[in-house]
Amino acid sequence: MNIDFLFRSSKTDILILNKIRDSLEARNSIFHSAVTFANAYMHAGTTIDSFIRDNLPWLARATNWSKFSATAALGVIHRGHLSQGMKLLQPYLPGSAANAAGSVYTEGGSLFGLGLIFANHGRTVSPYLLQQLKDANDEVVQHGAALGLGVAGLATADESMSDIRMF
Repeated sequence: MNIDFLFRSSKTDILILNKIRDSLEARNSIFHSAVTFANAYMHAGTTIDSFIRDNLPWLARATNWSKFSATAALGVIHRGHLSQGMKLLQPYLPGSAANAAGSVYTEGGSLFGLGLIFANHGRTVSPYLLQQLKDANDEVVQHGAALGLGVAGLATADESMSDIRMF
């Protein structure tokens, strides 16, 4: 009901995002991140990701941590969409066939985004995030998995989350 309410009540103006996107230097990662965050906050919890889908070539120009943030922004937009959370981020998750040539920043961001989708409802996704944290060979992927695991475990009263032994 919450997602349905947010979707129906959204009064965002996509033209604002498009004008900002067009007026800023695309190669500057700070501006790129700013537009990405603005979109995520404007559409938080609504599942309205049309700006991202319509601007995939522009988003592909993101580098490093901007790429991480752009992927994690999907988690903000789809927060609470528990039934489709894994499916939405599957193309960006580590080990995905669709992400074979993907960057570690995209993989890390997708793990953080997954945690954001399942925030406060992480019992179902926490084992997956914990396994990704243990299996990760890259600090960026570990960072995303740790953030995702922390956000997914918020307010779940799951004591096992506080006693994670990785190494």
